[in-house]
Amino acid sequence: MTGCPAVSAHKTPGITLLDALGSDAMAISRLIDHSVRTGCAVDHRNDPQLLNTWLRSSSPARLLRLLDQGHIHARLALMHSRPVGVALAHADGEILHCYVLSEFSRRGVGTALMSELEEQLLERGCVTACLSSNLTGQGFYRHLGYREVGQPLRMGGLTLTPMEKSLVRPAMGEWVERLSHRLVGG
Repeated sequence: MTGCPAVSAHKTPGITLLDALGSDAMAISRLIDHSVRTGCAVDHRNDPQLLNTWLRSSSPARLLRLLDQGHIHARLALMHSRPVGVALAHADGEILHCYVLSEFSRRGVGTALMSELEEQLLERGCVTACLSSNLTGQGFYRHLGYREVGQPLRMGGLTLTPMEKSLVRPAMGEWVERLSHRLVGG
């Protein structure tokens, strides 16, 4: 892993986040391949043709092109110096990928990656993040505050649901007003 020196030790112990570089494309492609094969079977149903179509979008060549573009934010998660997760977002607010090795799921890796991407997007002026979630990821994204904003779509044999999240927190007064409105049933 070469990763950029823009390192952050996330709040979750043991997770280090790096800016992903073009030189990381091969390792990221392998990470995504493993994550999809072992963690997303409900989506690809072990269909070789569907897997091939899905994984083509994360080939080392395609990832290298993405990572070399200045408008892509990419973070790589390491645990004990091992790459265990990756997330990429377009500067316009579209989350392109968030994958974590299945043996490291539910340890805060995906949350750490998404939190940093969302923070980077907000710093660059994006007020909303959007994504297309497969079935496997929907619960994770809902937990992070994303909500469905359209009907599920079929793309390349996969069911994808459009989701989005406001990156701007409401002012305290506005939040209190909304909460009290819900409590009194208004």
